[in-house]
Amino acid sequence: MKRDPHKVVDQDGKPYIQVESKGYSPEEISAIILTKQKETTEAFLGKKIIKAVVPVPPYFNDAQKQATKDACFMAGYNAVTIINEPTSAGFAYGLHEVAAEKNYIVFDLGGATVDVSVLTIENGEFEILATTHNHFGGEDFNQRRIVGLLKKSLEDAGLKKQQIDDTILVGGSNINYPKVQRLLRDYFDGKEPKTSVKPDEAIAISAAVLGDALTEEWWDLMC
Repeated sequence: MKRDPHKVVDQDGKPYIQVESKGYSPEEISAIILTKQKETTEAFLGKKIIKAVVPVPPYFNDAQKQATKDACFMAGYNAVTIINEPTSAGFAYGLHEVAAEKNYIVFDLGGATVDVSVLTIENGEFEILATTHNHFGGEDFNQRRIVGLLKKSLEDAGLKKQQIDDTILVGGSNINYPKVQRLLRDYFDGKEPKTSVKPDEAIAISAAVLGDALTEEWWDLMC
């Protein structure tokens, strides 16, 4: 809340964002954004959108996931599946087809936030072992902070860095900060992060793939 320039008010025990003279619930704010996305997609596809696969941050609890579903309903469509973003990133790289057990770091760098998740995959099943979430950007990108996040996630997951098979980059800021890629490469002893899928498109691509899979009724999601 400290980072939001708008006033936050209490309305029936719930936080509302005050914009001029009107208050909006978090779900209503999300619905406005989702409605715009829906309109843009419908204009491109030339057809109505009534269902969607919606990726959310890995730290979202059940209440936050339900609020996301409510926002989708307000925007005019049904969120048939809520999927964690690290799992979604794994699908973008085809990791659901990996049979042997492997461990991955999913490094999600946004405009002012970073999520470091440890993801393990075996026989197409995904499990998020740990996630570290933080707010920083710009000059805050330094070796100490990046390494600190990586060490905490690995410690929470009960793994050593030598047990990580690959690092996956997610989020638009990973394109703009080659320094971060260099820090990740150095930390993992020269192992290059995966970048064959554009970091700013990985989550959207996998959501589209999963949506198509659901329409074909052949995919059984473990969320």
